[in-house]
Amino acid sequence: MCNMRRRTMGPAIALMSMLMLLAGHGSTVLAQPSTLVGSRAPEIKAVGVRNESVQVPARGGITVLVFWNSKYRLSLDALAAMQGIWEAYGARGVVCVGLNDLGEEDRAVEQLAERMNIGFVLVSGRTASSAAVAYRLRGVPAVFVVDRSGVIVYVREGWDKKAESEIREIISKAL
Repeated sequence: MCNMRRRTMGPAIALMSMLMLLAGHGSTVLAQPSTLVGSRAPEIKAVGVRNESVQVPARGGITVLVFWNSKYRLSLDALAAMQGIWEAYGARGVVCVGLNDLGEEDRAVEQLAERMNIGFVLVSGRTASSAAVAYRLRGVPAVFVVDRSGVIVYVREGWDKKAESEIREIISKAL
């Protein structure tokens, strides 16, 4: 009986130790987007659905990334808000980039941009999907603000009525 307990307890303890290690702060397996605050933004070089070149983070400027897809209504609300942010701050060096986490077809994304009057760069395809992994995306919408030095200063997962004003405040402080 005692020998049997040892045989079952050993693997159970090993499994518990591994789960605790994975759940620890140093784990990248379960890392959340918010853990990126204060770190250098992952670099992305892409071509938007309207053939615009974009580099993230923007050199010397503030970059606002919004991850979205057309299947989720709050994503479209976030896109519309980003358009307003881009209109308000674009002339002051703020670069807005919308990354379609599902990698939807460029033509469909371009048509959506036309319907919604989106003027900032939208990226789809593999580059957007790879960016979602690099930014530890768990769901959409998600917004990242990157300062002039290339450091992530703000992460917002989800969308509600306070989101746009929070993002505008962060941008104003970063300018």
